[in-house]
Amino acid sequence: MPIDRALFLALTGAMAVAPACYLQGHMGTTPPPAEDDSQAKPASAFWTADRGAPSASSDPDQPPPACLGDDAVAVPDCRLPPPDPSCPANTFPAQKCATFRAYYDSRVAAAAISCLTARTSAQLCDPSATYSCSRRALKQACPNTTVDSLCGIAVTSCRAKKTDCVAMLSGVNDAGKKQIARCISQGCPGGLYSCVEGLTASTP
Repeated sequence: MPIDRALFLALTGAMAVAPACYLQGHMGTTPPPAEDDSQAKPASAFWTADRGAPSASSDPDQPPPACLGDDAVAVPDCRLPPPDPSCPANTFPAQKCATFRAYYDSRVAAAAISCLTARTSAQLCDPSATYSCSRRALKQACPNTTVDSLCGIAVTSCRAKKTDCVAMLSGVNDAGKKQIARCISQGCPGGLYSCVEGLTASTP
């Protein structure tokens, strides 16, 4: 299926006016490492890693047998544990939880939030645990052909592999894709996965 008209216009408009890439930093967090864009290659090590997650034998959010479709379901609230005393000012998990709700397909958002709320306060002091929940949920999304055109552009603009791009973007909703399209139009300065993790929604 071709990319929808609204998303296509968002991408072409972004390329025409060259707005700043939608990558916002997070105080006190470690951003995903930049990808080397010297040649097309598999996704960054950060996308394939599982840092900050429990071992497979004890992980409560192992991927289910079936992939997560884009049909609408109820998304749980962000009921996170209180901040750990070792990181009392840590707002990153709450911000990412709001981002899941705003920019991920509902089933993918629900999986990411369930993973996040299963973490302890101490685990959430490490931003890699939050990134892990995001990454795991996105990997569970069913491949979505609506991202093919956008990923075709990312192959050239960001030197990304199309299969990696489809895996990263299939669980992102239309609002998220429009933001990522702007980043792709700028060549994905921090790598394609950083465009995805650069999505940021305001906390309630």
